[in-house]
Amino acid sequence: MLCEISPQPARSKPVRVVVMVSVGALRLAADRWAEEQGGRPFADYVKEAFADLNAELAEA
Repeated sequence: MLCEISPQPARSKPVRVVVMVSVGALRLAADRWAEEQGGRPFADYVKEAFADLNAELAEA
């Protein structure tokens, strides 16, 4: 549970946002992996999704 990762109430919202964004990146990776019929290891798609997220956040 999130409260075990970060038991401080003040950290609850930031941790939840990180989890939400991470789940979204995993979902996008899974969608792309399925579209390409698993042509590459799933980990490659996950790395790409997080790299894309990192690039977008760097521009913000």
